[in-house]
Amino acid sequence: MRKIKEIIRDENIILLAIFLLSLALRISYFLAVKEDVLVLEEFSYLQIGGDLAEGKGFGPEGAGFAPLYSLFLAPTYYLFGEFKADVAIKAIQLILGAFSCIFIFLAAKKIFNAKVGLLSAFIFSFYDGMFFLNVHLLPENLIIPLGLLLFIVLLRYQREKTLTGLLLSGILAGLLFLVDPKTSILIP
Repeated sequence: MRKIKEIIRDENIILLAIFLLSLALRISYFLAVKEDVLVLEEFSYLQIGGDLAEGKGFGPEGAGFAPLYSLFLAPTYYLFGEFKADVAIKAIQLILGAFSCIFIFLAAKKIFNAKVGLLSAFIFSFYDGMFFLNVHLLPENLIIPLGLLLFIVLLRYQREKTLTGLLLSGILAGLLFLVDPKTSILIP
């Protein structure tokens, strides 16, 4: 009985359980929904990612889109081909979505405490809006984890004031802006 209480008190084990729960929920949603309908700008991202994988560049289709999400798609297209790339990309996005629970925990722990962090991560693991995003080829699948990482690094920089923290926050902000320039409004 004592060993079980020690395990329950270990926040790393609880966080791992939340991560696995989050991943299992996302995979279940992916398998249950099987959405073949493209939403919003998915078709454009598919086209640009495929063109980049074939060495054609961004082309006229890519002129209106920030480059990083398309660059994220291109290696998967190159490695898996046009027909398997869709599933591979969604698998990567499912994992990124589950990792967002960990990033939520880290942010909430820095601001409040570990209990609030675990509760926040647990609640976020059930957020069905993320399930929807994770099974569609949309840049928000990179914006959310990158934004959370940037927030964590900025919280750390606020306390420690290190050059590494400043550089890392600049790199993450730059990557975030390359996914979607509208995210620049998030930075004061």
